[in-house]
Amino acid sequence: MDILNISMQAQEIIVILVTIFIIISLYLEKFPPALTFFMGVAFLLLVGILKPEEALKGFGNDQIMTIMLLLVVCGILNKSALPEQFFQKVFGNVSNLGSFMWRMMLGVGILSAFVNNTPIVAFLIPFVYSWSKSNNIAPSKLMIPLSYATVLGGTVTLIGTSTNLVVNGLTVDAGYKELKMFDFTVVGSIQAILGIAYMYFFRNRILPNRADPLDTFKKSPRSFLVEGRIKSGSKLMNKSVESANLRHLKNFFLVEIIRNNETISPVSPKEILLEGDILIFAGDVKYISDLVSDQKELHFPKTLNIKAQNATQLIETMLLPQSSLIGQTIKECDFRGKFDAAVVAIHRRGEQITGKLGDVLLKQGDVLLLFTGDDFETRTENSEDFFTINKIEKEESLPVGKSWMVLIGFACCIVLSALSIVNLFQGLLILLAVIIFTKTISFREMHNLVDYNLFILAALALALGDALTKTGAATHIANGILSVVGQWGAVGALAAIYLITMLITEIMTNVAAATLAFPLGISMANSLGISDPKPFILAIAFAASACFLTPVGYQTNLMVYGPGGYKFSDYFRVGLPLSLLCMGVCVIGLSIIYNLI
Repeated sequence: MDILNISMQAQEIIVILVTIFIIISLYLEKFPPALTFFMGVAFLLLVGILKPEEALKGFGNDQIMTIMLLLVVCGILNKSALPEQFFQKVFGNVSNLGSFMWRMMLGVGILSAFVNNTPIVAFLIPFVYSWSKSNNIAPSKLMIPLSYATVLGGTVTLIGTSTNLVVNGLTVDAGYKELKMFDFTVVGSIQAILGIAYMYFFRNRILPNRADPLDTFKKSPRSFLVEGRIKSGSKLMNKSVESANLRHLKNFFLVEIIRNNETISPVSPKEILLEGDILIFAGDVKYISDLVSDQKELHFPKTLNIKAQNATQLIETMLLPQSSLIGQTIKECDFRGKFDAAVVAIHRRGEQITGKLGDVLLKQGDVLLLFTGDDFETRTENSEDFFTINKIEKEESLPVGKSWMVLIGFACCIVLSALSIVNLFQGLLILLAVIIFTKTISFREMHNLVDYNLFILAALALALGDALTKTGAATHIANGILSVVGQWGAVGALAAIYLITMLITEIMTNVAAATLAFPLGISMANSLGISDPKPFILAIAFAASACFLTPVGYQTNLMVYGPGGYKFSDYFRVGLPLSLLCMGVCVIGLSIIYNLI
C-alpha cells in the first residue's frame, strides 16, 4: 500500500489506532514491550506512513547508544566491591529503623543520580532484607522506600535514569538543543528531598508492617515443599508412616504422598509406605540439610543430595510479574536445562500448594529455593524471569585497582560531559575501550550487560513519535487537551502533559510513556506560541519517571514487590501523595524557572 493513496486524515487515524493498540498491548502485557513496538512500527512501515529510513533511524541515534553504553558501565561498577564499601560506611552499625531508613534513602538517592537505578536496588535488596531480619523489622517498612528513593534520585541528572536519556534523544531528533547534564537538578533535587522527607516522617502511617514472606511458614507450615522418593530396598517400605518415624519430624511435616499419580492427603499415621512413593514434606527451608541427613532411606533430588551440606549453593529467587515461567510447571519450562539450577522447594505466600514440585504451576511472586550449577549466573544475568532475594555465595568482585579505574573514568566522563568538552557517548566509548584493553572484564561479560530489549524499544519508539508528528495526530491531540486546560494558560498545559505522562507510565514502561507523550508536549508548546519547549520536555521526563502508584510501572518497584511482601494497593497508598507532591514541585518549579507564570 502506498502512502500517496492514503489521505492525511486517514494516515492520522491509522497512527492513532496503532498508538491505542500499543497502549492496550503494553497494559495487558500480552507481548513483550519491544515486540509490541515492533508490530506497531512494522504496520506503519507496511502501509507506507513511515519510510524505511524513518523506521530505522533510531538504531543509529547516538543518545540511544549512550544509554546502552551507560548501562554497561553501570553493570561493570556493580561488579565492584566499592558500592558495598560505600553503603557500609553510610549505614555503619545502625540498628534503629528511622536512622537506617534516612541513611538508606539519602545514600541511594545520591548514588542513583549518576548510576542506573536497577543495579543499585539489585545490590541492596539482600543487604536491606538481611538488616531488617537481624533487627526484627518487617522488610515491608524498607523495600518501597528503597525503590522510590532510587527513582527520585534518578531524576536529578541527565544520566540518572534511561528515561532522561531517551527524552534527550527525542529532543535532539526533533531538532532542538540537547539537554544538559544538570538541567534536571534544581527541580529533581527538590523532588528528591521532599519525597524522602515524606517517606521518612510518615513511615509509620503509610508503610505496612507486613510479615516477612519467607517467614510465613511458621503460621502456614505447608508453604515450603520438598519432595523425596522411597527408593528400592529402602527400610521404609511396607512400614506405616508412624512406625517409619515420619509422624513427628523436627522442623518438617509430611503433607502428602503421591502414589501412581494419585495424591493421598491428609496422610494417616497408619498409611503403609510402598516403593516409589513420593513423599511431600513442608517446613523450614533452613533445615533441608538435616532432613536429607536424617532420612537416608529416601531418595532426594540428585542436586539436593550432593549439595545439601553446602550452603553456598543455596539461592532464593522470586518470580517477577513479567516472567515467562508463570503458568508453566517446572517440568514444562525445563527449568534445570534452561537455568542450570534445580528447584528443591517452593514458597507461596498465604496459599497452600500440593503435589510434586515438577508439576506445580508457577505463579507471580513464588519464591523458589534453588541449588545452582556453575553456569547459573551467566544464564540468568539479564533474566526477566526472577530476581535473587538471598544469595549466600558472594559473587567474585573486580580487583580494587580496576574498580577504582572504572569509577574514576566514569566520573571523568560525567565531568567532561557537563563541561561540554567531550560528549557522554564519546567518553563512555573511550572508557569501555580502556576496560576491554586492560581486561577488566571479558567481552562476553560486557555483551551480557547490554539490554537489547531496551535498545530495540527506544529505537522503535522514536519511529512512532515521528509518525505521530508527521501525520498531524500529535497536534490534534494536543489541541484537544488545550481546549480543556487552555483557560489556565501555559501552567495548565504543563500540568496536563505531566498528568497524562504520569498516568501512562503507570500502565506501561516509562520509556514508552515518554515517547508517546513527547510529540504531544511539543505540539502543546507550539500551539501556545512558546518558542523553547524545554519546560514541557523536562516535565515529560520527570513525569515518566514518577512511577509510584503501581508495582508494574517501574522495574525497581517490581523487584521489591516480593521481598517486601506487598499488596498491589500498598503502592497506591504510599505513592499517591508522593505523586501529587512531585507533580506540584515539577509544575511550579518549571513554571518559575522558565517564566511561564
